[in-house]
Amino acid sequence: MATNSSVQPPAVTGHTLTNIDKKWLYLFGGKSQEISTLDTIYRIQIPGANQWEQVKIRGGNFPPRRLVGHSTVFHQESRSLIVFGGYSQKNGLVSERTRQMHMFNIDDGFWSVIHNKNWEEPSLPYQRAFHSAVIMGNYMVVYGGNTHKHHQLELSYWLMTNKTNGSLPHLVFFKRL
Repeated sequence: MATNSSVQPPAVTGHTLTNIDKKWLYLFGGKSQEISTLDTIYRIQIPGANQWEQVKIRGGNFPPRRLVGHSTVFHQESRSLIVFGGYSQKNGLVSERTRQMHMFNIDDGFWSVIHNKNWEEPSLPYQRAFHSAVIMGNYMVVYGGNTHKHHQLELSYWLMTNKTNGSLPHLVFFKRL
């Protein structure tokens, strides 16, 4: 795929590859052998897949730094990639799991942090990495992953998104099943 592209993203593992409108694949994060972890977004048009592009970040709360093992889903109504969890590299030797949620609007190129002031500590999702996530109707479902919580089984979270006005999604509640 795109072996003759003038832009070549590095070979990575622990990244996400997200389908947008069945027209684009967006590559975010991951770890390569040469550079420990990446925070650049690339995209390639499908079908065809001839040329990679590096996506321009125009502003906002800049992207989650150097993630690996995170999840990314596409929220159609807000035209945004929603990024959750993963390992965030703090420095060359130390990384830690995160439970942060970020979104990147693919039309305007801005990053935002998603949070809800009404969350209370017991209902917050565990920090996690190498999990899976999907959008199902009005929900983002996050399943499994490495939480490092021993003797506690946590199966899933539900994230309700705002579909009424096409703006930024907002978190309504999380639920441990």
